[in-house]
Amino acid sequence: MKSGTELISVRTILLSSDIRTIEILCNVAQRMTIHIVTCCDAEVAIRKLCRSKFEGIIVDLAFDGGLEFLQKLRSTTSNRSAICYAILRRTLEQTQAFQAGANFVFEHPLSQASAMRVLQASYSLMVRERRRYFRYPLEASVRVKRGGDSEFEVSSLNLSETGLCLNSSQSMQVGDKLQLRLVLPGDTDALSLDAEVCWNQASGKVGVQFCNIAPKVDRALRTWLAERLEDTLARQLGTEMAQALTL
Repeated sequence: MKSGTELISVRTILLSSDIRTIEILCNVAQRMTIHIVTCCDAEVAIRKLCRSKFEGIIVDLAFDGGLEFLQKLRSTTSNRSAICYAILRRTLEQTQAFQAGANFVFEHPLSQASAMRVLQASYSLMVRERRRYFRYPLEASVRVKRGGDSEFEVSSLNLSETGLCLNSSQSMQVGDKLQLRLVLPGDTDALSLDAEVCWNQASGKVGVQFCNIAPKVDRALRTWLAERLEDTLARQLGTEMAQALTL
């Protein structure tokens, strides 16, 4: 891992029945805060992908139907933008793997060093994917200023790096430019954010997208959300482990 790279846990599903391959990837992934869920059944893997979000998907092309599985991945709504890997068994498979949607490839026989190189090269992309969709449920007061109107107060419903979902009794239209002031739980200073309304609902829910975030504010927002992301993932993994023990 490059010095200074922030460690964020990411989740990857591995479709393979090769014990040695599974051992190597799990050992390397553990050192990089990558949690691997192993599957040796394609239908089970698809069900997991339909129920949960994964940042990475690794497919062993020695697995019966592995290439077809890789091709189908982009049709799963929640995982179509995940980083996809193919484990090659023959040199000719590389072109097929990239055509099927693989972003990276592992070459067989796999070694600790070669697996580490590939995962290091792609880790930051999985982190970006993790952060991109993460929405943290947040009920907080948000001060809103729209044009020359007086400032008014609304409640937030969730927060991401790119925007907020608000619950507002005041009508807001798509395209409205807003100035927001938000104090994150645990902080004392308000974050000042420019935003634009990107969707609204009759129920009063409003989606806003941040615009031109100042570097200092961006860092504060990313740091706060990264901490909540780690807490959320830890709880999620704890639940999965508890469920596994009861099977």
